[in-house]
Amino acid sequence: MDGLTISQCRTGPRKRRLRPRLCSASRLVSDVNPSAPRVSFRPDGGGAFRALLRSPHRVAFLVGRFATIAMWSIVRDTTTANELNWGTMALDIEIRTEQDAWSWLKRALDGDIREDEAVNLRFVGWPTLDLGFQGKDFHSSVPTRLMPAMLEAQKEVHRLYSQVRYGEQNLRRLTAEDRDRLELVVNVEDGSSIFNVDLDGALTEAFRSAVAKMKPVHLVTIMLGCALAWGSTVAWKDWLQNQAEMKEIDARVQMSQLEKEKLQVLNEARHQIPEVKELTDGVDEFRNDSLHKLKPSDTFVIPGSDVVVDGDYAAKITHTPREQSTEIRVDGEFTILAVVSGDTDGYKLKVRRNLDARVLNVSIPEDSLTRDQLEILKHHEWGKKPVLLEIDARILRGQITAAVLMSVAEIKKVADLD
Repeated sequence: MDGLTISQCRTGPRKRRLRPRLCSASRLVSDVNPSAPRVSFRPDGGGAFRALLRSPHRVAFLVGRFATIAMWSIVRDTTTANELNWGTMALDIEIRTEQDAWSWLKRALDGDIREDEAVNLRFVGWPTLDLGFQGKDFHSSVPTRLMPAMLEAQKEVHRLYSQVRYGEQNLRRLTAEDRDRLELVVNVEDGSSIFNVDLDGALTEAFRSAVAKMKPVHLVTIMLGCALAWGSTVAWKDWLQNQAEMKEIDARVQMSQLEKEKLQVLNEARHQIPEVKELTDGVDEFRNDSLHKLKPSDTFVIPGSDVVVDGDYAAKITHTPREQSTEIRVDGEFTILAVVSGDTDGYKLKVRRNLDARVLNVSIPEDSLTRDQLEILKHHEWGKKPVLLEIDARILRGQITAAVLMSVAEIKKVADLD
């Protein structure tokens, strides 16, 4: 017998739905045992069921396969994609107050959020950066001497976004769309000397951009640690105390027991995750820059407290703002020494400039080069041949701190004029 025929298949719409699924099970029988007779499904009559019952093993296999197909058909027709993702319902975290942030940061550090747990984090109305200045130049206006500090705040937000989105604090990775979404607006209340900067939108955007690139609990800890560095009174007091200790002068702030406990939570986040410490150190630089330019008669009120810092005291606890890096071009003939995969995406090259043997680590953002340019890189890396590279870099105190590959080309040979 060349094949078995199941007679009298159900007619109508249901038959048309079932036949392709049943036939796929029939093909599986032949795939498992090529010598087995092929089962076909035709409503043309015959003693098919009696013949089928003569092979109990085949019957058991087909029944099991039919049951599986039918089950998934029902699931597919009655269940949405989200319902199929059993056990991965996202944990919804909404941060509206500073206390919300402290509570969820502690829970993240204590392991209350599983490493594999999906999380949806958003900030609503908090944090805000509230800067209360008093002085003759502060009347519904921002003196130009404070503009660098405001720009530094924007850069720190960019660094946070670049770190979680691209895996490195390279601001050149940010697109024009990224910068538009992250732009901060300084609000000056009428007749007031209080500047407000809303950070909730920028922080929420940073989380959304990176949620698929790192473990959610790791990302939540970074975002909450940075949010508290920006928006908590504890972080301001901690910075003021540390500066006073470094300068060996009296501190003008005191922390309550509760504030000390909160500070321990933030310090634990800094200890566990290096990115938190690095990014919160940047926020401390912003604090320094904000107070460094105060005139002797100016005053500043620590956010969320009644602690007042006058210009004379600010001059004692602050230092000259850190020197900013500048952009340069480093073009020329290079030899590729090594190629490594990036931490999150793209690649990194270790190259040596033939002109002066200077070695650079150069990032290649994903999708930044054409296919032809990538082929040139591959060919010259394998052959250890020099290649022409155009590199954007940042230099600080004579040292290149970051470099990004912009273009690749073959070295053109000069034609023999003879």
